[in-house]
Amino acid sequence: MRGPVIVEAIPPPPPPPPKKEAPPEKTKDQSKQKKASGLLLASYTTKAAAAEGWAEIKKQHTAVLGSLQPHYKPFKSGNETHYHLVAGPVASRNAAVTLCGKLKNNNQFCQPMTL
Repeated sequence: MRGPVIVEAIPPPPPPPPKKEAPPEKTKDQSKQKKASGLLLASYTTKAAAAEGWAEIKKQHTAVLGSLQPHYKPFKSGNETHYHLVAGPVASRNAAVTLCGKLKNNNQFCQPMTL
């Protein structure tokens, strides 16, 4: 004959976490806004230096840069933050390529870049 068997109630497993709702679908207009093109003109170690660089480059290339605005995009280089100077927005990547060609003909570094 065996001794008494002790039975413990096992608690039920926790309920699964609530499902997150899917983000709303992006419209074509939203996608275009996020993928606007710009012109990478230079990189600087400080945002202030990038702003000074913009003033000089804009003065030298007003005819090409027109009404484009400066964008200072931070990026990491080692442990330091540096800033890309990007002019934009530009209507399309093809327009950015064309404008960069004009700037390069005037000895200004330029590379199309997404804003």
